[in-house]
Amino acid sequence: MNLRLASLAALVAASALPAHAEAPVADLDTAVRCGALFGIIHSEQKRGVASALEYPPLEVRGKEFFVRTAARLMDERHLTREEVGARFKAETEKLQAEVVAAPDPAAAVTASAAPCFALLDATIPQ
Repeated sequence: MNLRLASLAALVAASALPAHAEAPVADLDTAVRCGALFGIIHSEQKRGVASALEYPPLEVRGKEFFVRTAARLMDERHLTREEVGARFKAETEKLQAEVVAAPDPAAAVTASAAPCFALLDATIPQ
């Protein structure tokens, strides 16, 4: 009898778990920052910049991340397409200014990229 109860308890516990894990939802401002960074890196990848080519390709996954983040901005913050574009443009300019002002620009990009690529891997697996 105890074995049956234990089996039933295990079955109930297992059915309470989601069938698949949901992708984590990043803070929206963090997602915008990462989307802008992915845009910069992707642009440099297309131009063949060696340092950008060291990162995973962003042609597909980076664009998908950008699109999802833009949709969240429209849904959660009720922004228009134009406002979303302006938000990404401002974040891109902010990132570029930070990198230019950094004592070691390459290290600044690497420091920003590491958590963003972890977020990309968590939300849009390869």
